[in-house]
Amino acid sequence: MRMQPEGDVGPRSMRAIGAMLWQFMKPYGWRILGLVLFNALIAWITPLRQISVAPALNILTKSITPPAESLSTITLNNVGPTLLHWLGLDPAQPMRVILVIVSIYVGLTVVQALLDLLGFMIMIKVRLGMLRDMVVAAQRHLLTLPLSFFLRRRAGDLVSRVTNDISATANSLDAIVRGVMQSGVMVAVYMAMLFRTDAMLAGGIVMIGCLHLVLNGILGRSARRRTRLSSDTLAALMHRMIETLQGIRVIKSFAAERYMDRQNRDSVNDYCEATERFRTILYLDQPIRLVINALVIALAVAACFYSYNNGRLGVTGFGLFLLLCLQLVNPLSELSRKFLELQSIMGGAARIQELFAEQNTLVDGDLTPAPMREGIVLRDVRFRFPKGNFELRDINLEIRRGEMVAIVGPSGSGKSTLVDLILRLYDADAGEVLYDGTNVKRFLQRPYRRQFGVVAQESLLFNGSVSDNVVFNREPNPDAVLRALDIANARGFAEKFADGIHTFVGDRGVRVSGGERQRIAIARAIYESPSVLVLDEATSALDSESEAAVQEAIDRVTREVTTVVIAHRLSTIQHADKVVVLKDGRIEAVGTSEELLASSPTYRRLYALQFGGAEAEAA
Repeated sequence: MRMQPEGDVGPRSMRAIGAMLWQFMKPYGWRILGLVLFNALIAWITPLRQISVAPALNILTKSITPPAESLSTITLNNVGPTLLHWLGLDPAQPMRVILVIVSIYVGLTVVQALLDLLGFMIMIKVRLGMLRDMVVAAQRHLLTLPLSFFLRRRAGDLVSRVTNDISATANSLDAIVRGVMQSGVMVAVYMAMLFRTDAMLAGGIVMIGCLHLVLNGILGRSARRRTRLSSDTLAALMHRMIETLQGIRVIKSFAAERYMDRQNRDSVNDYCEATERFRTILYLDQPIRLVINALVIALAVAACFYSYNNGRLGVTGFGLFLLLCLQLVNPLSELSRKFLELQSIMGGAARIQELFAEQNTLVDGDLTPAPMREGIVLRDVRFRFPKGNFELRDINLEIRRGEMVAIVGPSGSGKSTLVDLILRLYDADAGEVLYDGTNVKRFLQRPYRRQFGVVAQESLLFNGSVSDNVVFNREPNPDAVLRALDIANARGFAEKFADGIHTFVGDRGVRVSGGERQRIAIARAIYESPSVLVLDEATSALDSESEAAVQEAIDRVTREVTTVVIAHRLSTIQHADKVVVLKDGRIEAVGTSEELLASSPTYRRLYALQFGGAEAEAA
């Protein structure tokens, strides 16, 4: 699917982007100020180097005019004699004059080079500092966002924003400071000298130079839009690559290499086409500027001859005026080009600003929950996903401390959503979820969720050791790790690894089997003795031997803790204290397995599908 270009960045968005950038620039305020000063000095030294050769021109042309009486009367016509006067040099000693002038020129060049080197070193620290701060802030911000945000965003898009867009935006500081500051000050100095010498002549050159601003206006908006499209297609490409790598087992199993190759090729083509249009806009700027610069130079040459013939420029004035006009072309063109680059950077910066603008809709309370004493109650709960139909309606349920409560129902009936509301991964649209009689919205989210241990149907292990995955963001305790592995029926196989429980399990736990992965996940869930254990049918994807080992671990764990089970296999919940049957987002019935066979058509149908119709009727 081809992506459509986003709208242009409006004034309000520009202000928001500016505020975001300023937030990350503030910690480096003094360094940035130093950069500004260094680049301003460099911008002053560059034209001074050009002007410093003026006495040599006077000596060579033997046109010595009276020096300026004050700074306000210096022009390109008399700057050479003025420098000779200030330096106390005698035009009758040309060799001495040339040696002094050459020494000054080289000295200014050395100073400029040192300032440029120092500025570059500071710039690297500021740029990388901003890059680090922005990436860390973006990652931290992503972790604060609710689960609903990630359900409507592609992983590749988020990775692209945190890497490519932030990198391009941080690097834009170089364009702002080094490009805009240096070129801007140099243009101002050159123009001041030109206007002081011949205002009419300089004005004509400025009018031609303003064509650069017109060009910026024409190309800038298109550059922003096409940058945004290029970034979006790159995000789609990265998402496709992530999806391919994560699903490589499925792709190989279904011999779908050619199919995925076509999908990937389409994503690459979209990115290349968008980038081609974006790069074309940027490159189109160069030949047009080349023509504008040629017009500026042609006008400067013609005008200088005209002014010389009319006596407004002397010999040295003519040479210096023409020299400065030629030198003016580069910073003027560079200044205009940097503004266009900044326009293009705004597309990527807008994507970052959008990310930071996302807010967590789950607001923390101010209470810290204690271990559960009574239980959890859902009272008149209603919930639906944004722009979707109601997922859950009129949910009333009590889970008492010490109970094993199973939640069953057809696919899409809302089982996982119900558990997510209990964990407060979402907030109910109506009604309330109570933990020991207190609305869960009043609790701090992190301490509240740490009252739960969760084992998913396909548990994810992180690329660390067995021990690291059991502890996972909690205070390490070797004895507690071994206890958790014991209870989870995992210590035996873990200690047989080459490095025991310190063996790395690989990316997503690929170095251990499915059953081993689930048992490590169970150990992780019970490591801190949670008040409630949540199991999303942890055995449904395992072979018989692994299922038996995992089920034994689950049976051992559920004796000691309140348990909520999302059940796909009814055989695993025959001893549940309470079974909740969901259908179309409503609770159809609550009871034991025997009671539900008599009272719930949905449970009876599920039972018949798994155990056979005759057994269901007999039951």
